[in-house]
Amino acid sequence: MSCSKPTWDVALGPGKQLPMQAFMLWMSGNTVQIFSVAITAMLMFSPIKALMNMSQVFERYETISPVKVSFMESKLALPKLTFVATQILTILLGMWKLSSMGLLPTSHSDWLAFLDPKIPAEYTAL
Repeated sequence: MSCSKPTWDVALGPGKQLPMQAFMLWMSGNTVQIFSVAITAMLMFSPIKALMNMSQVFERYETISPVKVSFMESKLALPKLTFVATQILTILLGMWKLSSMGLLPTSHSDWLAFLDPKIPAEYTAL
């Protein structure tokens, strides 16, 4: 089952924006500033919002079928999966940026507050 060109344009749209978004992230630098945090937050929240509205995005391309068709047998399955994959790539790009700014807890020292203090085996007094 093939899909029309506009359907694939909608599915590949977020992927076409990835190079520009990567350039914007690169231009904002790796320091924690309001500009870089705002760009990264926008980059993280827009794909989540797009994924939540995915049924509305592809609604105009769906055809009404009298028979119940499973998701994988529908003609929009591959474009929808491509749309989800490109949105996940956008989220991963934002997570990479957060990691490069040092805002993701990825080292042992980030979790020291949750560790119990070490109890010494013995004490000495002078």
